[in-house]
Amino acid sequence: MEWASRRSTPCPTSLKSRPTATGKRVPTSSAGERKSPKGRKDGATEESNGTRTAFHADPDIFPAATQFRPEYIEKKMCRYYSYLNKGLALHFNGRRYFSKNGLLDLLAEAMSEEPLYPIIHLEGHDIEVAFTHGGQYGEEHYSFVNGQHTTQGGTHQAAFREAIVKTLRDFFKKNYEAGDIRSSLVAAISIKVKEPVFESQTKTKLGSNTISPEGETIRTFVGNFIARELDNYLHKNPETAKALEAKIKDSERDRKELSGIQKLARENARKAKIHNKNLRDCRVHYNSKHSRAGGNNPLHYGRHLRLRLHHYGARRGNPGRFLPAGQAAELLRHEP
Repeated sequence: MEWASRRSTPCPTSLKSRPTATGKRVPTSSAGERKSPKGRKDGATEESNGTRTAFHADPDIFPAATQFRPEYIEKKMCRYYSYLNKGLALHFNGRRYFSKNGLLDLLAEAMSEEPLYPIIHLEGHDIEVAFTHGGQYGEEHYSFVNGQHTTQGGTHQAAFREAIVKTLRDFFKKNYEAGDIRSSLVAAISIKVKEPVFESQTKTKLGSNTISPEGETIRTFVGNFIARELDNYLHKNPETAKALEAKIKDSERDRKELSGIQKLARENARKAKIHNKNLRDCRVHYNSKHSRAGGNNPLHYGRHLRLRLHHYGARRGNPGRFLPAGQAAELLRHEP
């Protein structure tokens, strides 16, 4: 089993490279020896120019039973690395991974339904962003730092979420709620940070506050990029801007309708509470007139409550029966 890429990279002893130039293969190894792997021939080829780099587990280092984890290599390495390195072809177990449009291809593949408007794809120096809105609930983010998938986000993802809200408010000149803007958002962001600091050894959350030790903050870097590039994109694509604002207004309307339903539910819940004058009298009877006799003794209150329920049962024609609390509450709800 092997996986390979077509790009020139530094090669440790376990890597073999084969450059292709002017239509001819020139096999090499990491030790500088010129030799061809078994079953492969040198000479003319139809492959494009580049360097094929293949990794083989070194038997002097790894046990003979060492195996790759295909699901990890396919998803975490081949799939994401191809999106983060446009034009790089990765081959694994006979399957080719290649991306022409970077993060735009990532979102196109990750979304299970059609986006509400064409995916907005923005690229700059050391930063790439793609986003759109779908029909799912909440937000979905794919964030990367120097090629590392930060599944828990970090300062770069927080800066993007803040920047997109500010930029869209400024563009539409309306103070939309942040939740309405980001509702159903599907986004991907990749940045390059010099000497990054992560909040865990697994590098799943970026903790750096600056792009470089002496550089500007990540919040400023991402914010300025989104403000400039997204504003330009929306001015050049008015149909996309119109669809984006329509989505924000739909989210705003849904939020207000849900808020109204929740308010009505709370009011109905208050109205459904037991307001029975007999029990209310019992409470006043215990708290005032008979407080001197029994004080705060709960047994004294229990006797009065039992008498009151017994009285209620007698009025219902069943003086010897005490209903469970739930049934009693349901009956007392309609008691005048």
